[in-house]
Amino acid sequence: MMEEDLRAKRDRVIECLRYFYDCFPLTKRGARERSERLHTTLVAQLEDLKTVQRSLPKDEPEMSVLVMRLVSPLIEMLSAASHRYTTEVKKSAVEK
Repeated sequence: MMEEDLRAKRDRVIECLRYFYDCFPLTKRGARERSERLHTTLVAQLEDLKTVQRSLPKDEPEMSVLVMRLVSPLIEMLSAASHRYTTEVKKSAVEK
């Protein structure tokens, strides 16, 4: 069951990232608002995955390794997307 849940989370993350990166550059019509909503969703997904990471059983290292192989890249991608959003928003605020 956990594997199915993680795969579903992975699929949701990838789909949201695809839509998120489609918003750039933020000068496109409606891109800023859409990216803001998606960023909120991505941050929630990041926190959810970090919770999964923290809750891994210490007495089952094999399972923890398998889960981390799936979760770690997702956390990295979500962190990178959040950084990109923050950078773009700050950059556009300075330009105004």
